[in-house]
Amino acid sequence: MVALLVLSLLVAAVFGIQLYRLTSRSATAARQSDDRLRLALRAAHAVAWDWDIPSGRDVFYGDLQTMFGMAGDTFEGRVEDFHRAVHPDDRELVGQAVAEARRTRAPYRATFRVAWPDGTIRWVSANGEFQYAADGTAVRMIGMALDITERQLIEEKLKEALREGEERFRLVADTAPVMLWMSGPDKLCTYFNRSWLDFTGHSLEESLGNGWLASVHVDDRAPCADIYETAFDRRERFTMEYRLRRRDGAMRWVLDSGVPRFTQDGLFAGYIGSCIDVTSHRAAEEALAGLSHKLLEAHESERTRIARELHDDIGQRMAVLTMELDGLSQSMPPSATESRSRLRGVSNRTLDLARDIQAISHSLHSSKLDYLGVAAASASFCRELSEQQHIEIAFNAEDVPADVPKDVALCVFRVLQEAVNNAVRHAGVNHVDVALRGSPGELQLEVADAGIGFEPDVAVRGRGLGLISMDERLSLVNGALIIESKPEAGTVIRALVPLHAGEPVPGEEARPSSGRRTGTVRDHLRRADGPPPATVG
Repeated sequence: MVALLVLSLLVAAVFGIQLYRLTSRSATAARQSDDRLRLALRAAHAVAWDWDIPSGRDVFYGDLQTMFGMAGDTFEGRVEDFHRAVHPDDRELVGQAVAEARRTRAPYRATFRVAWPDGTIRWVSANGEFQYAADGTAVRMIGMALDITERQLIEEKLKEALREGEERFRLVADTAPVMLWMSGPDKLCTYFNRSWLDFTGHSLEESLGNGWLASVHVDDRAPCADIYETAFDRRERFTMEYRLRRRDGAMRWVLDSGVPRFTQDGLFAGYIGSCIDVTSHRAAEEALAGLSHKLLEAHESERTRIARELHDDIGQRMAVLTMELDGLSQSMPPSATESRSRLRGVSNRTLDLARDIQAISHSLHSSKLDYLGVAAASASFCRELSEQQHIEIAFNAEDVPADVPKDVALCVFRVLQEAVNNAVRHAGVNHVDVALRGSPGELQLEVADAGIGFEPDVAVRGRGLGLISMDERLSLVNGALIIESKPEAGTVIRALVPLHAGEPVPGEEARPSSGRRTGTVRDHLRRADGPPPATVG
């Protein structure tokens, strides 16, 4: 009995130490990530918010000066403080948008005005989402808002100018701080404003017709022209991003938006559009993506460290303790039958605990992944999980290269872990098929079960962390996650990863079967959130 008590205290102390170390390191990483995020938000003239619904606490951080006229980059208050900052005429609109997003679990979107105490008005475009507790109660709302005042004012000026006539429009357009263009019904450009000409350093004559394409990066010209001509033929609005050479020779990313023009008689007259330099905004997005990558790397590093300590330190001490208990049991006199029996029970429980620690160590970091490769590590994981959960997991590997890049191997292994664990926990089956296949330039993972299935759109719209984390990992190695599932029709999760850096996401499309809903996670997000604008680059 005393030995069991000592063992319990020992395990609790060791795990307490590991928790303290992990918490300390995580706090440092979080502070560094927070600093980088604030820099990115300021560069993009954006503000992020985090609303804790039960407490009413609302935290804003980012470019507060531009949007709210507030000093500093962080404000913590109540959600009522935000409502007071919204223009009185727009408060009902914002409130309805928030309530609708909360009720339908759809993304929150709203464009509204912010009124400063001195009467200054700023236009804001906000996007966010709610997070929910297990019982369906909304507990948190996070999002990001962009200051679009200049764009809004320009759009208002353009509308007014169009009403007043072509000549007045050109006068206003030449004073606009964004690049404007117009084209005729033959697809050829007929006008560029002063901002475009000053930006590119070309004359109006050089830019007319298709001359403007000379300033577009050579790799972007064909896709750019394709988007423009396709929208033109359909008389549809379009948005695209491409690299445009500035007069000093620097390539800058621009966001180009165009809409069809019609005469008062309803005849198609061509297009009108505007371009803005979004290089800083793209840099901010890349910085955020880089942060996600670094956080995953830090997470993996910490998992490896803890796994080694569990295996090399705690696991070894547990093995020694088990042997000492066995030795103590054997040294007891034959007459101490009850004591020897109880001691053997303690020894058996200690051995079970040692095995559990070893299993946790392997799940945190597989040494076989480092030394034997992704196929051997995956086979070992499936075999161990099958023994632990008493479920049949059939693993098959075909033509898997021996020299899979380390980042690709780790990504595929983590996705396999997540997908198989999900099938074991939620599918309600006693058999799961796992296949890992190599093909020229690509690695394919497939996890299939004949269980209860689910609606992919619903699962992704609910922002399930499992699917999102798998997709996030795969995106960092230019891979794709494909979901094929339907209620009561089973589930197939496939991951496609190029073996060499820089290759595009594999072009294989999911093959529907038995009426299942199929597509990548990003496809389901697009279906849930609406169609995205076309992009280039």
